[in-house]
Amino acid sequence: MPVPSIEVDSDVDEIPASKIRPKPLINMPVIGISSDESEESDSESEVEDVMTAEEEAAARRYLSGGAEVEQRRPSSLDVYLSQPQQKTESMIINRRLSMREEQEQIAKMNADEMERNEEEERRKKLEKEREAVRKERESKAAVKGSSDIAQSPSPRRIAYHKRGFGGLSRERRKKLKEIIMRKAKEELRAETMKEMQKRENHLKSVLPPFNIDSLNEKQLHELLKSWHKQAKELEEQRIDLEERIRRQDEEISELTMKLVDIKGKYHMPILRKVPKRENIVARLERLRELNAMHVIKPAVSLKSVSKSMEVGAAKSELVNGIRE
Repeated sequence: MPVPSIEVDSDVDEIPASKIRPKPLINMPVIGISSDESEESDSESEVEDVMTAEEEAAARRYLSGGAEVEQRRPSSLDVYLSQPQQKTESMIINRRLSMREEQEQIAKMNADEMERNEEEERRKKLEKEREAVRKERESKAAVKGSSDIAQSPSPRRIAYHKRGFGGLSRERRKKLKEIIMRKAKEELRAETMKEMQKRENHLKSVLPPFNIDSLNEKQLHELLKSWHKQAKELEEQRIDLEERIRRQDEEISELTMKLVDIKGKYHMPILRKVPKRENIVARLERLRELNAMHVIKPAVSLKSVSKSMEVGAAKSELVNGIRE
């Protein structure tokens, strides 16, 4: 098939491709591109029109051929331009608000840091307590093992291990002691206040309130005489009570001396711990068996004497071959 030939006129200048633009389908606003002379004339006459963001985006779509393509995917620039622009507020204007927010944030961070530190301290303290309890258990187990090895194989021997106050650790015992002492102080304070209140009530009952402003000289003399008489009676009662208390103390001391003379002075023996009920039953059974053996064979209770002891007794009777 013959190929058609195309004749090109060499005299005609070629138009550069970059200057060829498609014919616009819609009327677009004129982009502000002009020469130096036009800029000078426009600046003298009137201010140039500035394109908005939407017009600039439409112009760029037109230049890129977006008018001929339907349903083109929006670019990131289109998305950015379509979003409402936020106004940037100066930090100098809103400095007080920013400082308050910054202080709140710093306070929150400090609170979180303190909470973390407290949690870490509690965790470390708990770990120390657990470690101390573990070591104490290991030491007790080691002591128990050594005592089991050292003790005799007799099944009747019972090993008693001393335990602490309720199985509490040193810190818990200290805390319990502090609680008990605090409670005792509170009770003592309450008892002291109660005694003071009783004393005030007694004084009010014995010495009622009086008013001497409206009394004359004779009435004052009578009031003083009555008070003197009342003071003498109270002093007599005090002396009688002291004498009664002294006699009671003497009687108590005499009775104590008599009790000591009757009972005598001696040291209390060391009390042994009572074994379990099973061991008591076994011991009673063994004693019953021994009693039965004594009844059957009375010679069981006799003490055996060795031959060397008999020879020593015979020699003691002779002194230089002469019988004493």
